[in-house]
Amino acid sequence: MLGDMMVSMLEGDRGVLRKEFAKLLEWLDDEPTPDVVNLPNSLLIGLARPLREALQRPICCTLQGEDLFLEELIEPYRSRAIELIRRQVADVDTFIAVSDYYVPVMAKLLAIPERRIAVVPLGINMKGYTQRPARRGSGDGYSGRLLRAAGAGERAALLAQAYQIFRQKVSDTGPAPGASRWKSAGYHRRARTRRISRT
Repeated sequence: MLGDMMVSMLEGDRGVLRKEFAKLLEWLDDEPTPDVVNLPNSLLIGLARPLREALQRPICCTLQGEDLFLEELIEPYRSRAIELIRRQVADVDTFIAVSDYYVPVMAKLLAIPERRIAVVPLGINMKGYTQRPARRGSGDGYSGRLLRAAGAGERAALLAQAYQIFRQKVSDTGPAPGASRWKSAGYHRRARTRRISRT
């Protein structure tokens, strides 16, 4: 079902979506010029040339999972989409893969020279950071940290009470469905009002 739309997007400003591409470029005229543009996947590679020409900035393209999408397209859309991506590889300054494994996979599928694909692994570089020693006692978890940060636990206690009200099962003779949500919201509002009135 998405094959025709995918091909139209990859045809870019030379296809049926050219007016939409023109609107994007017009909008960019009033925006700060970025240092670099990163397309989140190669399915948007039709934006590479128009953005590079309009912004005069380098274009990167992250490769992350589009092979799975392309494999699910039926013919002739699959072959046409891959062909259109391959034609526009030269419009991208560098490609970014999220793992070493993905480099040869995408290089082969999209005919991208491997030397043009940089690997930027997912995750956070923890170099220079050390883990704090664990504190003993019941306050080690999330709730304990919340209680310590809440000013003697007042806000955390109110939050816990509101949560109990919210989770309370409504019986046939009890309040109308959804009433517990309003009650818990009111609980927060009253607590906040009391707190503001004291300051």
